[in-house]
Amino acid sequence: MHSPTIEFKGGSYTLSTLRLCGRTLAQLDTALRQHIERAPALFSRMPVILDIEGLDPALPLADVVELARQLTLLPMAVSRAQPTHKAQLDDLALPCLEHKAQKAHHRLPPLVVDKPVRSGQQIYARERDLIVLAAVSAGAEVMADGDIQVFGALRGRAFAGATGDPSAYLISHNFQPELVAMAGHYQTIEPNHPHWGQPVLVQLQGTALACQPLS
Repeated sequence: MHSPTIEFKGGSYTLSTLRLCGRTLAQLDTALRQHIERAPALFSRMPVILDIEGLDPALPLADVVELARQLTLLPMAVSRAQPTHKAQLDDLALPCLEHKAQKAHHRLPPLVVDKPVRSGQQIYARERDLIVLAAVSAGAEVMADGDIQVFGALRGRAFAGATGDPSAYLISHNFQPELVAMAGHYQTIEPNHPHWGQPVLVQLQGTALACQPLS
């Protein structure tokens, strides 16, 4: 039996949403550069959905998309576009995704990983919490739509509240990460961090990540 030359199949992928609010391109340029400079390797060639509801309708959408590309992001689509911007999408060959309110639902049971997460690996707990009983190596990524708890050393990158839950938290029993993110807010961590190597709880307070030592 021959395999088909092409085959359309359903799939599910996680993309970051970049929410843009501003009246001028200069405002967006400054804010994006400041954000990307925190972790340039992470954002380089990152596929994103542009949430443009907060943009000034007079701001040309082509300029916004080009700015994102110049800053190494890869816009794949837009969401919550106003009518003025929707009319410009055909020229940009970008789809507009309809924003649907998420239905309330109970999270699935936690995903438990009992082996080390090695460099280059990515673990994603979709619609659930993540518990890692071993270490997370440098260069590895652990992600969860809910909370994350790592019992071994956390030396890679951790993304809690990956779909935007601001109440998500991270517990690390040996805090040595490259980067931590909560609901889209990122912070790189250096060895001179006051809680380096300690057990900590990380939560989002406003737009900043707050680390609290665990006794």
